[in-house]
Amino acid sequence: MLKPRYLTNPYLSYFNLDGTVSSSLESCSPSKLVAKDPLVQEQNTDNVQRKITPWKCMNIETDLLDTQRLSATKEREYPGLIVIASLIDRLPNLGGLCRTCEILGVGKMTIPSAAAVKERDFTGVSVTAEQWLPMEEVPENQLIQYIMALKSAGWSIVAIEQASKSVPLQSFQFPEKCAILLGKEREGVPVEVLNHVDYCVEIPQHGLIRSFNVHVTGSIVLWEYVRQRIQ
Repeated sequence: MLKPRYLTNPYLSYFNLDGTVSSSLESCSPSKLVAKDPLVQEQNTDNVQRKITPWKCMNIETDLLDTQRLSATKEREYPGLIVIASLIDRLPNLGGLCRTCEILGVGKMTIPSAAAVKERDFTGVSVTAEQWLPMEEVPENQLIQYIMALKSAGWSIVAIEQASKSVPLQSFQFPEKCAILLGKEREGVPVEVLNHVDYCVEIPQHGLIRSFNVHVTGSIVLWEYVRQRIQ
């Protein structure tokens, strides 16, 4: 059983072999962000950027503990969506995927090691997303047990892989409670893991290169899940 360690990210939890999980920061309200964003306030222009930096409206020193307490009750936009990234070992890909997951409102993302979120190659791409996204450490050697625990709890496991039984992304309807499994950078999803998933989905390709970068793959698939729910 994994023993929880002290981490700076209050969202990070650990998967135990018995199927249990061992153990936040809340962003500012949209209205508060808009009110303090100078780009939104700017007048005499028809089209301006509306990118915002959440922490600019916070007093980090005084608000940090309060937001950590409140975040436990803050629900993500898609709490039924889990991204299983335990097979990804390149930190820039993990960091980029973390950023995508946070932006699109993914409920939770798994990582192979909790130490990854402290590495510069991760944080340089994630740009603080790891502080806001619930994350769970699930090492590769515990992945099958984790998948079985999710299935027992009602999640459907969707592997993104070019396989004999895979269906095109554009014709697949994602279940509400869905765990999207991404493979290794070169090898994809190992066959011993593939045998435990419910569905295989692939992105149609027309070029000579056999696969996308795994972060790109994850981003495309996650957007399709979201797109199906905002039409």
